[in-house]
Amino acid sequence: SPIPTKDAYGNTDPVSSSSTQEPAPMYPEEEVVSEKKPWWNGFFVMGHVLQIITAAILAIALGLGISSAVDVPESARTIIAIPGVMWLRCLQAI
Repeated sequence: SPIPTKDAYGNTDPVSSSSTQEPAPMYPEEEVVSEKKPWWNGFFVMGHVLQIITAAILAIALGLGISSAVDVPESARTIIAIPGVMWLRCLQAI
């Protein structure tokens, strides 16, 4: 006859002679509920698309504003273009 035993919760459960029975989980599974965040929350998450687009728009606005207001020497344009060219080469390599 089966011998009654107590599980982790103190419930009495008879021991079965079958070894194919899987043990019950110790803790019940909880459902993960994701909370809805406002659209502007992306500005505070590192590398979020909103940060990238905002940085690009800001860089274009600054570049256009400075280049139209000040006479920028050609050597400065060449030096500034180096990181841009390297960035484009990296994107093409991917």
